[in-house]
Amino acid sequence: MNLTLLDFLAGPGGELVRRLGLPADLIAGCSCWARLTAAAIAHNSRTDGGVWRAAERLFGVLSSGERAVLLALLGALDFSSLADQLAGRAGTWTLLDVTHGRHRDAVAACILRRDS
Repeated sequence: MNLTLLDFLAGPGGELVRRLGLPADLIAGCSCWARLTAAAIAHNSRTDGGVWRAAERLFGVLSSGERAVLLALLGALDFSSLADQLAGRAGTWTLLDVTHGRHRDAVAACILRRDS
């Protein structure tokens, strides 16, 4: 896996971006991590915390691999404080450390934030 934004969006990370409520047209227009971050922040502001609320709701129902991707995604999108809050005492990095396969690749893509 190349671990670019497009790879991330084509895998489990893209599904989580959609489940956070970001409109498909916004996601489609994002060719780089900076644009995706700006779109997420703007959407969160427009929806009065919609991204934040969706992440809190999702965290309780996701698999452990999906949770790790969500935490990494939140960090990449400039919502690190929310990632830390959701991870609680276990800590974000502890949860990120136990991922495998496609979820591990998605976490790595968030850390790298490689556009192409």
